[in-house]
Amino acid sequence: RTNFVAKLKRLGILYKCGTRESQTLFTVLNSDERQQKSAEKRKTPEGVMWTVMRVTKEFSPNEIYMLIGRGRPDITPKSVNTYCQKLLKAGYFKVTQTAKPNQRPARYRLINDTGPLAPTVHRKEVIIDANDGKVAHVEEAQL
Repeated sequence: RTNFVAKLKRLGILYKCGTRESQTLFTVLNSDERQQKSAEKRKTPEGVMWTVMRVTKEFSPNEIYMLIGRGRPDITPKSVNTYCQKLLKAGYFKVTQTAKPNQRPARYRLINDTGPLAPTVHRKEVIIDANDGKVAHVEEAQL
């Protein structure tokens, strides 16, 4: 395995991209390609919302939408609220002020800033057999 990885590095197929827990991480993209791909991800709706959340640190979904402005018609108040709810469930936020219906929205504080790339929400179709409670199928996955 070591020889194989060394050969791929010599051929310019693998590039070192960092370390994690004393292990070297590799990628098939060079630094320019990685930077371009990261920039593209930050321009997605989730990337734009995440960037604003990282800058403001404490916010409501309405504030995020207002800060993004009308320059992004693909981002709606509903999409911002949905994304916030998903990240709250995943442990990225702490509720600093609970919502009061028709009075004020909930406010969140970003407590898990993992970096410049936005967490992405994946929606996969999952089929669970009600007879035995086991997962029978996950879209685009082999079980």
